[in-house]
Amino acid sequence: MYKKIAIPLDGSPFSERILGYLPGLVTPHQTELVLLHVIELSHYVSLMAPDALHTVDMGHWRQEGEAYLKRVQGELRDQGYQVKARTIEGDVAGAICDAADQEDVDLIAMTTHGRSGFQNLLLGSVADRVVRTARQPVFLVRPQRDAKPRIPLQRLLVPLDGSELAELALPQAIGLAKANRGEIWLLQAIEFPEYWGEEYIGVQNVPGLIST
Repeated sequence: MYKKIAIPLDGSPFSERILGYLPGLVTPHQTELVLLHVIELSHYVSLMAPDALHTVDMGHWRQEGEAYLKRVQGELRDQGYQVKARTIEGDVAGAICDAADQEDVDLIAMTTHGRSGFQNLLLGSVADRVVRTARQPVFLVRPQRDAKPRIPLQRLLVPLDGSELAELALPQAIGLAKANRGEIWLLQAIEFPEYWGEEYIGVQNVPGLIST
């Protein structure tokens, strides 16, 4: 389905949870994976004392990032995947989107949060900005401790609001469903006016409004 997938990794177990979903995204012998590791100066500066800022050696961090990606790349190649790796510098979200454009990928696959795993980082920083600015579709996974990937992707829920924008998700859902021999569930939520009485709140089906 996808010819080239960008996979941002920050070195944490949380970010690596996305790797468990590769069987549901990759077409054997046809899909290339592009591992991305972004070195953000502001992150490392925040870990250092102010009087030590002049000693920041980005070359050291780059070497560590490259060594990390080389290890992951080797593990994935041993599993039969086609993989390349890139270590880049800059703002994380911007660097991910730029690299995705440069590599001409047709999907970005990543977790919603990485290094810390704290819930307050969930969709509010990097993942949120990537979703808002990337030109490519973004496959997001919310990593949970001890949770195993649900592969193959057998049921896909597609919320629709009647707009053409919402329907842009359909081609991706159809492709994933075909690749995983899964099924698609379409959902439209209807928000009733506040002035409707409580007797209407429990309505299961509204003729003319809800169709299957």
